[in-house]
Amino acid sequence: FFAIAQLLGMGAAAVGFVAWAATALVTPKHTVPVLSVNDTEALKEVFFGGEPCLVHCLHEGELPHAPFEASAKQLAEAEPPYSPVRALALPCHEKLPSGKTVFDRFKLDRSRKPLLALFANGNRPRVVPEAFLDRTARLVRFVREQAKLHISEITTPATFGRACLNHVNKLCVIFVPYGQPPTAEQNATIRATAAAHRTTLFAVLDTAAVELSIEPLLAPPTAEEAEQRAHVRAVAVKVFPDNSAQALPYKGDLTPDALAAWLAKIASGEEELDMLPKKPSAGRRRVPGEGRRRTRKERREAAAAEQKQLEELLEAMSPEERAAFEEALAARKAERERQRRAQMDEEGSGLFDEEEDEEGDEGEEEE
Repeated sequence: FFAIAQLLGMGAAAVGFVAWAATALVTPKHTVPVLSVNDTEALKEVFFGGEPCLVHCLHEGELPHAPFEASAKQLAEAEPPYSPVRALALPCHEKLPSGKTVFDRFKLDRSRKPLLALFANGNRPRVVPEAFLDRTARLVRFVREQAKLHISEITTPATFGRACLNHVNKLCVIFVPYGQPPTAEQNATIRATAAAHRTTLFAVLDTAAVELSIEPLLAPPTAEEAEQRAHVRAVAVKVFPDNSAQALPYKGDLTPDALAAWLAKIASGEEELDMLPKKPSAGRRRVPGEGRRRTRKERREAAAAEQKQLEELLEAMSPEERAAFEEALAARKAERERQRRAQMDEEGSGLFDEEEDEEGDEGEEEE
């Protein structure tokens, strides 16, 4: 190029400008950063830091996907309830310092092109389905929903397992409100804490419905809290693969800074969780005065006792009294059956009477 320019009589300055212009025309301009596979610290933050990051996994010679680049600004400017999401490209075909490629490290399908993967909360990457790759709006909507901050609600004993116990080796912080649900200020504190610690699980217990076996570990209410008849406690729990478990109750103020300091001490080992005698459990919270629910064995024994009392009563009756008694029992049984069938007919009569919904604007189907 320079030899041709000199033959044409172009000066050095002109040659330099033309060379720069030619390079600018052929060099692609990207609106998202391309991360090097040798930047170990940056890679750790992307893969395991917890903050949502959408990665375009580049194949050799591949350029960033246009809808992906167009989505970067919108994802970064998300507002509650959505979380900001970083967008970057990564040459996944190149080897990491470990000797593996990103494809191998996270078992990603090399045949997919383009391949977009969302890293969030320290979990395995979530690959964006092909149905959301063709348009920027659909891509943004899908990623925002997947990256949204999640705080579990423990409303039944089963949801305690899904919120905490099923996630081995992962710290779970449970907020336990007594007297009333968390206030708006307390909810803001819980959300701020969860947003600052994306690799930790967070949950709020419905104390009106569920009771945890670890609640006796929590500090009793202060005099002021007892007077207000409402307070919130927190406890950290971790379950291990052998079903052993640890817990540590929180004893500080319910503020983002105090909770962050507590979690930092746990992460550094300055505060250690205590080993529990057995894995935590959850059950239905009993209403005062409700009494304990009878076991299946107790119900069978009670039914047998009632049947025995009935047989003894019938034996003490005369034949006429017994016949009248059995006739009255049969009449009551028939009446109950009539009422049951009437109720079933009434409930079923309206199943097919509703008018079909009018067709409205069709939305885009999401897979």
